[in-house]
Amino acid sequence: MDRDSAVTVVTANRRQALILRQTHDTEQIHEGRTCWPAADVLPWAAWVQRLCDEALLQPGAGPAPLWLTAAEERWWWEQVIEEQRGERALLRTEPAARLAMDAWRLAQEWGIEPELGRSGGEDARLFALWAAAFRRRCASAGRDSTSGQVHHLVRCLGAGALEPPRALRMAGFDGFSPGQQALLDALTAAGCELSEEPPVAQSATVLAADYGDPQLEIEAAARWARALLDEGAAGPIGIVVPGLDGLRDALERTLAAILDPPGTLPGADPAPLFNLSLGRPLAQYPVVADALSLLALAAGEVLPTTTFGQLLRSPYLAGSEEEFAARARLDAVLLDWGRPELGTAAVAAALEGGAVEAATLAERISAVRRAVAEWPGRAPPSAWASRFGAVLQAFGWPRGRALNSAEYQGAEALGEALAALGRLDRVAGAIGQRRALRELRRAARETIFQPRAPAAPVQVLGVLEASGLRFSHLWLLGFHHESWPPAARPNPLLPLAAQRAAGVPHSSPAQELEFATRLSGRLLGAAPEVVLSWPRTDRERELQPSPLLAASAGARPADPRRSAVADLAQAGMGGTRLEPIVDEAGPPLPPGSSARGGAAVLRDQAACPFRTFAMHRLQALPLGEVGPGFAAAERGSLVHDVLEGFWRETEDSAGLARLDAAGLAGRVRHHAEAALRRRAPGPRGGAPRRFLELELERIGTLLCAWLELERERPPFRVVATEREQAVELVGLHLQARIDRIDELREGERLVLDYKTGQASKRAWLEPRPDEPQLPLYALSQAEPPAGIAFAVLRPGELGFAGLARSEGLAPGVTAWSPRPGVDEPADWDALMGAWRERLEALAVEFLAGDARVAPKAYPQTCRYCPLPLLCRIHDGQRPAQEED
Repeated sequence: MDRDSAVTVVTANRRQALILRQTHDTEQIHEGRTCWPAADVLPWAAWVQRLCDEALLQPGAGPAPLWLTAAEERWWWEQVIEEQRGERALLRTEPAARLAMDAWRLAQEWGIEPELGRSGGEDARLFALWAAAFRRRCASAGRDSTSGQVHHLVRCLGAGALEPPRALRMAGFDGFSPGQQALLDALTAAGCELSEEPPVAQSATVLAADYGDPQLEIEAAARWARALLDEGAAGPIGIVVPGLDGLRDALERTLAAILDPPGTLPGADPAPLFNLSLGRPLAQYPVVADALSLLALAAGEVLPTTTFGQLLRSPYLAGSEEEFAARARLDAVLLDWGRPELGTAAVAAALEGGAVEAATLAERISAVRRAVAEWPGRAPPSAWASRFGAVLQAFGWPRGRALNSAEYQGAEALGEALAALGRLDRVAGAIGQRRALRELRRAARETIFQPRAPAAPVQVLGVLEASGLRFSHLWLLGFHHESWPPAARPNPLLPLAAQRAAGVPHSSPAQELEFATRLSGRLLGAAPEVVLSWPRTDRERELQPSPLLAASAGARPADPRRSAVADLAQAGMGGTRLEPIVDEAGPPLPPGSSARGGAAVLRDQAACPFRTFAMHRLQALPLGEVGPGFAAAERGSLVHDVLEGFWRETEDSAGLARLDAAGLAGRVRHHAEAALRRRAPGPRGGAPRRFLELELERIGTLLCAWLELERERPPFRVVATEREQAVELVGLHLQARIDRIDELREGERLVLDYKTGQASKRAWLEPRPDEPQLPLYALSQAEPPAGIAFAVLRPGELGFAGLARSEGLAPGVTAWSPRPGVDEPADWDALMGAWRERLEALAVEFLAGDARVAPKAYPQTCRYCPLPLLCRIHDGQRPAQEED
């Protein structure tokens, strides 16, 4: 665009500049033009930088300082803070540097730099020392922060060393800082024609609507926006949210599900139907997060096992599509190892050991480990940036599959962050790889990134970004009394009195109220139709509408328009009504079939047929748990192992009686050590010795107490421990593992099941028993046992809980008798018959392929089930939501 014939428009933020450029382009298209000059619209910071670049080319401007990049300035602030730390040992350097950068910008922009050190508390006096040291560092190096650009331009204009633009229009500003005003005054004095675009207030119809919680409010706004799109609204349609960062994820997820369901699929390019003005930290984008994880592994760090699994399944690594199934199996193997953290060495060992065949992955890991072994201890940042790029290339990142537009832009943005790391050579000397990686991670965390996208009809904006814009329809979302007006947020490093005297934004409640009142008036006049909404509750807090806006909407809530499309599936079908098809049966099993899982097949069938079908027919098994030490299931297995070894050696109650306290403890420890030797050297890689000692101590204390309790029993002989037992029920073959069988007086037998968790004998007595294993074990014996019992091995709850033909078999094992008024079997033999009928009925269901999603007692049955994402039980059981 010809600078002599066009007006330069300067906006308060980047979002306003983008929307004004898009509006200009749309107007040109509507007027039938096929090409046109681009609108000269820039946000304030970019426009100031352009003027500084132009000043460099003007004769007589004199030498200009070299402007620090944001990363360079932050590096210097950190060095200054470290040098001035003194007794502030608990001060965190990185957050302090961010606050210091912001304080320095405010001090220069609002003319309060001379006040530094004259007033304020300890923090303000400390910042004055930092600022003086930073100023000296800049002066000695001939550098300056970009916050000094405005003053530099004022000097150039005053000296006639910079040609001003002919005309300048300011858009979206609610006032100017002293620094900004000084530059505008200098431009006017130099002959620039300056104007300010006034906000255009419209006569608006304001509807008010309150909702039960923030999610319901967001869903209502999304349906409203979709209804407008379905009606052909010209746009732009606005959704303005105070505190947008706190609701960003919920807004993006809900808008995508209702406006663009196909765009939610992995690898899809979302349709340009909505745009959120607030980006995410670059490090949160999957393509970048995976790259940072790769670099951490290359640097010798370990990752949480779950993060390592995500990396294995990443679509951005070479060979991801060809080896997807193998890498997913490797993820499952690593989870079964149980280690909380993993590095490349452990995974390379797993691949070399043949746990999974993934040749491409193994080759890439080996290549990276060889390259990293040659890295020097210290090098300039640019050298580390080059090495990090080479590591990513060696892993094949990000070429695992074709990238969509957002992923491609994210990968480019990480490349820019690597380039910025390299530019730190100008302020940093040689550094180690960990410091270099820390700088790159921080840049990725602090860089707010949003992929470029075509103009979208629905714009989701923060309050400041929306100021001065116009919409065809506008929804003001989340305007409750806690969010609007916002609380004051003065910078803690600057004297508070100086901030308030200068009028620094957010420095006082009165200023925030005045600011919010002015913006509220603009928002209520930004569209012919405005919806004002708020949630009635958020978690446990009761909320009221913002007092600044509620009076404008009338007393009675109104009902905004809604899309007829109510859910994601219908939206994906273009509003076509779908017909549900219920299929609750899988292929039946032929008689004589075997099922893996033993008694767990019947237990799961009693709890929910779908759980059994998924886990025991489809093998949809839960993945392993990771954590330090031993998982709960492993600790239970260790108890079984120790007791098995103990009773094989001790044999009976007489052998137990011959052991004194020391002998008992020694024998328990001997078998505990043997059990740990068998388990600890496995994939867990050898738990730390301290964990093993703690486990030995725990097992010894628990089992010695248990065996002292067993001394009080009538005489018994242990005739079987951990016995494998084949069981057949109406053609279903199961393999049971009976923990223990004791022979008692006159040859009677008691079947025991060790329980390190909760146990109740009432779990055997329901038509669909919660714990069918002991009844099943009883039915598997050639001769019916005299009793069955849980051996409860929980600290503080040691004891037996069981039922028997008669009293006296063991403490806590009671003779069976039906409860008064309850229809129950009359005697022990009848109870055994009832158990057979109930277990056979469950076996028949399983053989028939019963796959109903029918939990025995929702939601208790589903509380610890590993399959909620597969059966979607919570979707079907969700209570009907109130129509607000």
